[in-house]
Amino acid sequence: MKISTLIVCIDRDNDIGKKVGITSPVIGIDNNIESAKNLSLVDPEDSDSNTIFAGAKIALEILESDKNVNMITIAGDENVGIVSDSKISKQLDDFLSNNEVEQAIIVTDGAEDEAILPIIQSRLKIIAIKRIVINQYVELENTYYMIKNMIRDPNIYQTFIVPIGITMIVYALFLLGNYPQGAISGIMLSVGGYIIYYGYGLHEPVREQIQALKNKCKIRPNKRTTSMGMFFVSILIFFISTIYGLFIVRSSIVDGSPMINIVGHFIDVTIWWYIVACILKICTSLIDPDNWTKEKVHNLVIKIFFVTIIGIIIWLMSQGMLLFSDEICSLIEMYYS
Repeated sequence: MKISTLIVCIDRDNDIGKKVGITSPVIGIDNNIESAKNLSLVDPEDSDSNTIFAGAKIALEILESDKNVNMITIAGDENVGIVSDSKISKQLDDFLSNNEVEQAIIVTDGAEDEAILPIIQSRLKIIAIKRIVINQYVELENTYYMIKNMIRDPNIYQTFIVPIGITMIVYALFLLGNYPQGAISGIMLSVGGYIIYYGYGLHEPVREQIQALKNKCKIRPNKRTTSMGMFFVSILIFFISTIYGLFIVRSSIVDGSPMINIVGHFIDVTIWWYIVACILKICTSLIDPDNWTKEKVHNLVIKIFFVTIIGIIIWLMSQGMLLFSDEICSLIEMYYS
């Protein structure tokens, strides 16, 4: 099919899929108007419905003089980034494989959606970009609702709100431990770990593990309490042992102690609890009788053995750090002098 002008609306985080259950791409002016109506009924405050309505308005205006105009709304995924952009690329390629498009007009509701413009530009000739800005009053009440909606956005929440919460919790824990001087170090360590956790994509395998555990619970609901309980107990042990180790190190290490002595003492206090937490997490798979095969049990034993050996090695390293801290510090000073 030959299309002279294609109106392309972008929903990068797939609100029409999450909130209404519509599978993208949505092709055709009438279909898009219907989708926007359904999205408005579910969430009147969602800007994507206004974006689709604006795209339909542009398409109808062009339709008066050009009958070969069409409209498409392409949605990505709530996991904004590589996952969402890959889905958008595939949908666009599938559409263009069956249609010949001369030029396109892009309609978005903000900078986040516009981040994928290079993907569209590599496939289509773009003659205009229309950004939809929702008119808002400047009174305090409207500002409050805008902030509330931003907090409800998972991307903004994970990027900004969670680190603030981590900072408050860590500071409160150090105050309860009567050691406010260490709060800055604790906050930097916690927030830095969180940034690395998301920066290197470590949250993806964790999310996959949680989803796999949920799927197992759906298959065998009677095992749900036990498996979920073991999973969260392992996390709780890891968290409590870390806090416990920090307090023990604080109470037993005198001021002026070398950092290598502090690190060694912290590892000595916590490493065995970390091993217990890891083994408990590994053993959650035994809740499912389907995993009671010779091969899977063998792999499970290997994992437990591997975790234990690594823990013993780390513990021996901590003992060496404690026994030879003075010698190590002297060698370091000699190296940098």
